[in-house]
Amino acid sequence: MTIDSDSPNVYQTTQPAQGERPAASLPIRGNFATAIKLLDGTTIIDGHGHDYETLPIAEGRGVRSILADGHFEYDNGSGVNLFQSWTATGTSVVLAATSVAGEFELLTQAAELTNGASNAATLEQSVANADEPLTSLLGFLQGKTVVFVARVRTATAARVRIAIFDDDGGGGTQEAESGDHTGGDTFETLACALTIQSDATDIVFRLEIDTGGAISAFIDAARVFVVGVDAGAVGIPNVLPPSLAMDLPDFIPDAVAGMTNAPVNVNNLLGMDRTRSIILGPGSAELVDANVPNAATASVGWPRLLTYDDTTEEFARYTFCLPVGYTGSMVVKAKFKGGATTGNFGVIVQVMATSDGDVANADSFDSDNAATQAMPGTTQQQETIEIPLTNDDGAAALDTIVLLFSRDTTSGDTVTGDIDVGTIVVEFQGS
Repeated sequence: MTIDSDSPNVYQTTQPAQGERPAASLPIRGNFATAIKLLDGTTIIDGHGHDYETLPIAEGRGVRSILADGHFEYDNGSGVNLFQSWTATGTSVVLAATSVAGEFELLTQAAELTNGASNAATLEQSVANADEPLTSLLGFLQGKTVVFVARVRTATAARVRIAIFDDDGGGGTQEAESGDHTGGDTFETLACALTIQSDATDIVFRLEIDTGGAISAFIDAARVFVVGVDAGAVGIPNVLPPSLAMDLPDFIPDAVAGMTNAPVNVNNLLGMDRTRSIILGPGSAELVDANVPNAATASVGWPRLLTYDDTTEEFARYTFCLPVGYTGSMVVKAKFKGGATTGNFGVIVQVMATSDGDVANADSFDSDNAATQAMPGTTQQQETIEIPLTNDDGAAALDTIVLLFSRDTTSGDTVTGDIDVGTIVVEFQGS
């Protein structure tokens, strides 16, 4: 991949050697705040304010918006249909192309929408007009979640926003709106998201100006992404694979925080806040207490296990560091088995979190987190016990975490005989 030094906002892939599969080569410009990488690890967005129209991926597949002319460059029509695939609506509405410095952001121009005095106005694109090679884009989008993002400028607060609308043809409609533009006469990122009805007959993406005095709103860099769909699975280069969803820029969840009537959690659907795991095998346990489980030797059909006694409370310690994206809600899920088929296996987990600046040897464990799980009805059958770590000692991203895992032989455990504990999974919410 090369960077055109004369145009630092434009990136393009290198020309392939003779006989190689041609590489994608499209503009990558704009306002993304964080780095984005290809599946092979190549950084194509440097985190200094550039975004993409299309991301080239392996074997020529890519990720792009499903909107047609989201940069408003094709002004080959007239009147309310000035732009290809976009239509302006509203009494006395005026639609224009502007190339005045400050009134557009990408490429050469933006759209300027002006409402008639005392009237509302919209600039909208129906999904039927999208530049899409699928036989039926409408059918493809039914039941899927879409995110609409655009850069918008206006000098008037609380009257301009973007929205997604769908209709099932029988009176069932939905609408998701972004937050209102603040009116600072600068470009702001507006965004909204909607899970399309499974029987939708129409989907519309639009810029809205509320009823009032005549004002202008400028729109540029409009994009619509389909969330959680693998482009390779459907054979088209225009949807967002789950593997890239987590790499979308930070401004999207910030921008959608103010949207209304959106039936989806955008942080979750973009993978910005999702369940992650740290896996701790028996070999990672620190057996440093006087009372520790026996480290059983691995055998054919079973991995190495830690065997806990039914009369003496025994402890295993696990140490790890929480990742940068950690947001909370740790849960321990431990695999176990035993010879008994009745009774409840009881477990206690304690947490000690040490942050930078703490005196490590002065920290102490938080209160117990306890749970029980009934033994399965078949001897030596594997089962899972879950222990929510409600008492987490104020754990935060980049903290060093020490877990103290023990069998609760003093109260919660009612199983006769040894219990073998294998892999422990620590699940949590994070980006």
